[in-house]
Amino acid sequence: VVAEPSFGMITLQARIAGATLRPVRYGSDLAFPVEGFRAVLNSKTRLLAIVRPDSPTGGRIRRADLIDLLREAPQAVVMLDETYWHFCGESCVDLLAEYPNLVILQSFSKAYGLAGMRLGMVFAAAESIAEYRKV
Repeated sequence: VVAEPSFGMITLQARIAGATLRPVRYGSDLAFPVEGFRAVLNSKTRLLAIVRPDSPTGGRIRRADLIDLLREAPQAVVMLDETYWHFCGESCVDLLAEYPNLVILQSFSKAYGLAGMRLGMVFAAAESIAEYRKV
């Protein structure tokens, strides 16, 4: 499940992997489409890809709504791209202790002026990190 529009590489990588995409459109107010995410969630949902704050819309999922989605889809990985977290004043890294299905991506590329280095970080439960190290 991915908001649309959003960071284009998410959709591209999902298609390359052969995933079935469930795009959820932003409304005219550009508020994060949390109800649209809820509407397409089911027991087969494997990934929710959320960019916070989003690029290019600037939309931002509220922390309470993120927690609700984490609880409503415990079988799915909730991938939270926080590349621009500095612009919303808070990261959700503290939620990792309570929600093992949360994976947070951050980057040095924008906020630190290091876009050419392609340097980033993954925050996740230890079990998830162990799986990522295999790749």
